[in-house]
Amino acid sequence: MGGVDRHDANRVQVIATSDSERVIAYVDGYNLYYGLKAKGWRRLLWLDLWSLFSREMNEAQTLVAVKYFTSTGRKQSQTASQRQATYLEALESAGVDVHNDGRFRSRKWKCPSCDEWGKRSQEKRTDVAIAVEIVHDANHDNADTFWLMCADEDLIPAVAYVRNCFPQKTVVIVPPRGRRSLDLIAAATAKRDISRSRLSQAQLRDTLTSLEGKELIRPPEWA
Repeated sequence: MGGVDRHDANRVQVIATSDSERVIAYVDGYNLYYGLKAKGWRRLLWLDLWSLFSREMNEAQTLVAVKYFTSTGRKQSQTASQRQATYLEALESAGVDVHNDGRFRSRKWKCPSCDEWGKRSQEKRTDVAIAVEIVHDANHDNADTFWLMCADEDLIPAVAYVRNCFPQKTVVIVPPRGRRSLDLIAAATAKRDISRSRLSQAQLRDTLTSLEGKELIRPPEWA
């Protein structure tokens, strides 16, 4: 299926008019990934985020940026690592700003079923990176409306800051399918759900070219 390439994405930003409502979308990558995976929707993981949010704009809105936040370096199979790397390159080629600032840390964890202690990885820094970016964009008047695809209530202080300090701006929570935080939704101006059919319509092309000219192919596990 067709996606929007980076050239087209930049063109959209250039033609934004002064009276248009500027929208920036922020995506918590692992919230989105695990939500879709939990729903059994692996074939939707090759998601064209620029296309997805562009389709949700009304005539008075202009999507000026999509910012995707994630972490790499998690202990996983080489195949899984390659899938992630390929997807990040595909997102960049489609006009998405990829922020790979998170890190994984091991922590002790007690199994609720058997009471045995073990270790598991926990993502760190991503929620802080999203919060900093939203606050930065609000302070620099980079957008009028902020769409946040996340289910992490740690983002509540950033959402509250924008709403309190910039009451003319709007914060919209777009819950990742399969995940949501009622407290985060309550802190925002509004909530917007995106249906499975809309996700299905916004898939990257099966084969596309990275910004460096490399061929990127949809992982067979996501086909």
